Amino acid sequence: MEIIPAIIAKNIDEISKKISQVEPYVNWVQIDVADGVFAPNVTWNNPVELRALQTKVSLEIHLMIADSARHFDSWVNSGAKRIIVHVDSASPQEEIAAMAAKAKEQGVSLGIALSLEVSPEDVKKLVPLADVVLLLAVSPGFSGQEFNESVLEKIRYLKKEFANVKIEIDGGVNPEVAKKCVEAGADMLVSGSYIFNAANIEEAIDELK
Repeated sequence: MEIIPAIIAKNIDEISKKISQVEPYVNWVQIDVADGVFAPNVTWNNPVELRALQTKVSLEIHLMIADSARHFDSWVNSGAKRIIVHVDSASPQEEIAAMAAKAKEQGVSLGIALSLEVSPEDVKKLVPLADVVLLLAVSPGFSGQEFNESVLEKIRYLKKEFANVKIEIDGGVNPEVAKKCVEAGADMLVSGSYIFNAANIEEAIDELK
């Protein structure tokens, strides 16, 4: 089980500081990028700055932005190991296929994200194009929201239809939620506020594991 701390930040210094807090305990860190259009808030959004960031963890970028296909090239070249795009931000299958091909050329993994209102049944053709399917259990944009249990059925559906699919869960993850997600078939758990608001970050990550 991969525990992935999620960072929502206003600048690269805040990102660097938070990565240093979790770097000894995890292999991956997720950086959320929101544009104030697709998601209601605005976060750090500069792939050029990411190239200069020195860290031993692998980075995944969760793009909560409008028209992700138009910005995809800059993120593929940012040094991140995985780029996650929302199917409702790049809905045509041709766009997702093009991004998957581009990511593969650069040795970068592609994830597709499904917001709460998106049904896995509606995007079955897109799942084989992705290395990871990220299921949001909250509305995109802000940390600290409560886990929506309807996501558990989405996990079970995807595992039934695509036995080898890697499923990542994001939103409201705490130890109780983590147990339910793993039992349903999740492979990776993203957690922001539970980890970074903890008095002891190492213990919080251990509890999730």
